[in-house]
Amino acid sequence: MQTNNKKSNIFQIPFCRIKQIFSFSLFLLGSQFITLFSLPLPLPKKTRKRFRENVLMVFAKFINAINFNVSIRKFNPQKVNFEKPSLIISNHVSVLDTPLILSLTSKLVIITNDWIIRSKFTWLLGKYSNFCMIDENIDDSMDFLKKKIGEGYSVLIFPEGISSPNRIKRFHKGAFLMAEQLNLDILPLLIVGKGQFLEKNSFFKYPGKISITILPRITPENIDFGNNFNERTKRICQYYRYEYDKNVLKDV
Repeated sequence: MQTNNKKSNIFQIPFCRIKQIFSFSLFLLGSQFITLFSLPLPLPKKTRKRFRENVLMVFAKFINAINFNVSIRKFNPQKVNFEKPSLIISNHVSVLDTPLILSLTSKLVIITNDWIIRSKFTWLLGKYSNFCMIDENIDDSMDFLKKKIGEGYSVLIFPEGISSPNRIKRFHKGAFLMAEQLNLDILPLLIVGKGQFLEKNSFFKYPGKISITILPRITPENIDFGNNFNERTKRICQYYRYEYDKNVLKDV
């Protein structure tokens, strides 16, 4: 009897679960395919790279449009643009965060650990796209980051370090030390999600809502958030918690 129940459950998977799995798989495989397709193009290396980055941004927008069975809304009340290189920070809600932010700008270096290179599913993307691996010592990657910033790229980092769908966790200091050393504006992105899809082991089971809000830039001269990276870490984390609580009460 148990075997029959298990077999019947296979055919009772909700449509939203199928859509979620399909969308996320499409993002991973599609990104790899775009990277592979762009490598032999008869174009100068820089032109080929920019082509790949722009196609990935358009592809991320497409993935968001089919939306993983999640309704996505974007807010930019200050009309902030991404032309000026910045250190972009964001709270980390789910696996949706990366395609969501990739859809905002093509000139982006993403700070990550080495899992993306080690993974059999993403090593190609990690090797040929703008991922910067940092474990403990950020000084090892500073030359690379300065070069990319000089070319007009922004740097993305999730200061919480791990995903936290229902609250803002403590921010780590590395992001704010990096902004101080590189003399970059900090551009905060706030992601708020609602729905059962955020619960543990439920992402591929339920629909939900998610919003991303582009908050005002914080320039190096702005002392409202402190005079050094230690103070900024605490105050910007407090700022995020305030904005998160305020936004979570709204209908995303």
